Amino acid sequence: NVSSWSLAKIDVEGYEGFVIDGAKETLPRIETLVMEFSPALLKKAGGDPASTLHTLTGYFSRLYRIESAELVEVTAKDCLGSDNQMELVFER
Repeated sequence: NVSSWSLAKIDVEGYEGFVIDGAKETLPRIETLVMEFSPALLKKAGGDPASTLHTLTGYFSRLYRIESAELVEVTAKDCLGSDNQMELVFER
């Protein structure tokens, strides 16, 4: 009977898209989502990095990248600019 979660973390080495697809009922109840985002690993697992970010930005209004222990606000387009792995934070 959990109605919401303050924080959730996804780190499944490129299979994040599958987790997100299966979490459509849960995502609206998460306040903050932390996710390792690796376009290269997502592609290798058969996923689409742009689609993954598009889905998540539909649930969360703010997007940050963790840089040197700080949150830097970014856009989905910023995140798709390279295949480098990064830690992202999505907030309501």
